[in-house]
Amino acid sequence: MVFCAEISLRELAQWLAQRPDLEDVNLIRAYTGMGSKQRDRQLWRIANRFCFEAVPEHGTATVGERFHLLGENVLKSLLVLACNADAFRPDNLWRGRTQFFLSRRALERGYGDRSTVC
Repeated sequence: MVFCAEISLRELAQWLAQRPDLEDVNLIRAYTGMGSKQRDRQLWRIANRFCFEAVPEHGTATVGERFHLLGENVLKSLLVLACNADAFRPDNLWRGRTQFFLSRRALERGYGDRSTVC
């Protein structure tokens, strides 16, 4: 998984470098809802490995946004049940959401032509 993620980030850095029309792109955003809130710390560690920084969400979600998130969680849980019922856990219905950002500078430094450590 690490190898594939690094290849993807290298290809993203290369693609952005070849697109002058996207030179004003300064941040890459990843918005996750992959597991229960208890797994956030592990997800933060993994994202940090690839130079992403976690940014907590501000404010309180509206009732409509909460229903939307619950609907996403139900859908994801049904997909898990359909593909791998043994992996389903009821606590996944309350998946946390985390957004991560990777600055273009960090992307280029970590995965560009002259890669160094984040």
